[in-house]
Amino acid sequence: MSIVLNSTHLESEEMSTSGRSIFLWISLTLFVAMGRSEVFYRKNGQEMIMDCGAADENLGIEWKHNNARIVKLTIRGISSKGNSPLAQRTKLIGNKLKIFSVEISDFGLYSCIGKDASKREITIKHTLNVITVSVSPSNAVLTSTDVTLKCEISGDSKAQVQWMRPPGSEPYGSPGNTVTLNSVTLADAGKWTCQVKDIMGHVVQKIEEDIHVVGLLSSEEIKAPVGGDVELTCFLPDLGGMRIVEGGWKREGSTDLHFPTLSRRSDDLRWNRVQGSRVKFTDGQLSTNFTVTLNNVQPSDSGLYVCTLTFESGKKLSTKVNLVVEVSKAKSGSSPIDHPSGGDQEVTAPLGGTTNLPCSHSPSSGQRIVGGGWTRDPPTDTRLPVLTRSEKGLRWNGTNVLESKVTFSDTELSTNFGLTLNNVELTDAGVYICTLIFEDGKNWTTMLSLVEEGGILVARDMKPPSMKDEFWHRPVLLGLALWIWVAVGAGSLLLIVLIIVCISIQCRKKQNKKIPSSYAQEYAKTQDELAAKKTKPRSRSGMQKRPLPPVPKNQYEAVNR
Repeated sequence: MSIVLNSTHLESEEMSTSGRSIFLWISLTLFVAMGRSEVFYRKNGQEMIMDCGAADENLGIEWKHNNARIVKLTIRGISSKGNSPLAQRTKLIGNKLKIFSVEISDFGLYSCIGKDASKREITIKHTLNVITVSVSPSNAVLTSTDVTLKCEISGDSKAQVQWMRPPGSEPYGSPGNTVTLNSVTLADAGKWTCQVKDIMGHVVQKIEEDIHVVGLLSSEEIKAPVGGDVELTCFLPDLGGMRIVEGGWKREGSTDLHFPTLSRRSDDLRWNRVQGSRVKFTDGQLSTNFTVTLNNVQPSDSGLYVCTLTFESGKKLSTKVNLVVEVSKAKSGSSPIDHPSGGDQEVTAPLGGTTNLPCSHSPSSGQRIVGGGWTRDPPTDTRLPVLTRSEKGLRWNGTNVLESKVTFSDTELSTNFGLTLNNVELTDAGVYICTLIFEDGKNWTTMLSLVEEGGILVARDMKPPSMKDEFWHRPVLLGLALWIWVAVGAGSLLLIVLIIVCISIQCRKKQNKKIPSSYAQEYAKTQDELAAKKTKPRSRSGMQKRPLPPVPKNQYEAVNR
C-alpha cells in the first residue's frame, strides 16, 4: 500500500517519542480507513476477485478500471454497469468485484470507492497484471522438434520471469520471458513452470504448462539365435492426444518377409492380417505398443528393420532396429548388452495360484531409464504393463491391463521392475521378457521361463494349449463337468416324460367329447317331446267353460254403427 501524507518533513533524529507515536497512529488510522491495496498476477483465462476493504456495500460502492466505470451500486441498492467489455464479464458480490475470465486487456489499475460503517469515505486501489503463456508449435510435438515457450506479462510490470524444467523444477536458462528447446527428446516431456517474482524477489505466481513429447522407443540392436524367435520392439510412452492413422514395419533391402500394416477403421487402430508370414502380432486394438515377433529366425533375416507411424497431421515418426542373427546357438536368455540381470531363470507356480516375475537392475551412473516393459513369448491376450517416464518419474503404464490378473507397483520405480501374476493358468506358461530402455537408446533385457508345478512348459516354438485341452486337464473342472452332464441328462429325461403325459391327457379329452349317433337321435327325440308338452294347454279338473260377459251397451252401439 502506498500512503502519502501532506505534512512537514521531520528528520528522524528530531522526532520526539510522542511525535512518532502520533505519526504511527495516523498511519494506522489511514491504513484501516483506506483498506489494503494489492498487486495481482493472473493467467489469461483465470478467475479474479478483488475486495474493497472495509467498504459497506449498503452505503453505496463504485468500481473503476483505469477511471472507467465497471459497476456502481447506490445506497438504494440500484446497480448499473459500464459499457466496456470488461464490465460485461464482472459481477459485484458484496463489496468484492469478480472477473469471470481475465483477458489481456484487463490489466491496469482498479479503484474501489465507498464508505465504511462509520460513513467515512475510503478508496482502495489494486493493480492487475495478466500473464500469457504459450507453446509453439503446440503442447504435443514429435521428438527432434524445436519448441518455444513464452511467458509474457502485460503492462509495465517489473516482475522477473524464470522458466523451470521438469521433473524437479530446476531453472532452465537465464531469466527471461522466452526459452527455446532445440530438438526435444523424451526427457523434455513433463510440466514446465513459468515462475514470476516481484521486485522484492518473492514468488507471486507459478503457471504450469504440460509438454507432451511423442517418440518411439525401441532397441538399437537385437541378437537372436538361428531358429529362435525375436521381438521387434516399437512403442510410444505417450501419445499426447495425437492420432495415428497408419503405419507398419518394413525391412531395408530385399526380403521375402511380409509384415502387417496399420490401418484405422472408425476409432480402431489394428494390424492388417498377413497370410503365410513368419511375423506374429496381436489381433486386438492398438494404442501405443506396435511390437511384432519374428519366428524361426534365419541368417538371411539379419539387417535393419524400420517401424513407421503416420499421424493425422501428416507427420511421421520412425525408429530402426538392427537384427543380428547368431549362427552359433546362443544361450537362452542372453541379453543384447553385456550385463544380464540373471540370465535364463525358471519360475514355478501352481494352477490357480500366484507367482512373482522378478526383474531388477541398477543402472550405472549417467544411465537414465526412459521406458521399457514386459512381453511374453509367444504372445497371448494377457496385457502386460509398459514403463513410461513423466513428471512423476518412472512408473508403470497399466492401460488395458487386467488388474485381477497382473499386479504391479503404482509408485515411482528405480531398480525393481517385477510383476505379480495372479490366478495362474496353463496358458500362462512360457517365456517372459523384461526390457529396460535407456536415454541413449541402448537397452537391457532379461528372460525367465514360467513353469506350472506339474512340469508343463510352453516352449518358444510351441503354441499354448487350447482352452479345450486345458479344461480337461484340470481334475476339479473334470469332476464339475461330469456333474453338469449328469444334470443335463436327468433334465432331458424329465422333459420327455412330461411331454408324454401331456399328450396322453389331450388324447383322453378328445375321446370323451365323441358321442355315439344312436344316442344322439334318442336324445333329440326326447327333447322334442318335452318341448311339445310345454306348449300344450293344461286342463284343470273340476272347472267348466264359462260364457263370456255381455258387451256394454255403449260399446255395442259404437261397434254396429
